[in-house]
Amino acid sequence: MVCYLAKGVNRTTLDDVARKGNVSRTTLYRYIKNGDDLLHQVLIRDAGERLTECEQAMRYHNNLASTLVDSILFL
Repeated sequence: MVCYLAKGVNRTTLDDVARKGNVSRTTLYRYIKNGDDLLHQVLIRDAGERLTECEQAMRYHNNLASTLVDSILFL
């Protein structure tokens, strides 16, 4: 995500990502098909992390109103 935030989605290359991860492009291609696949995997991973954080934060509420307020503020 660091590369996408720094250069933008359209300008980030697989070379940028490989360089930032200290791996070769060949190694990167072992885990992804192409740039679109990488972006998809990054978005899925980050969405899962945000969902986990939100679920953890919501465990501390005992009513719907406070849960909704915190959910909105969390996003």
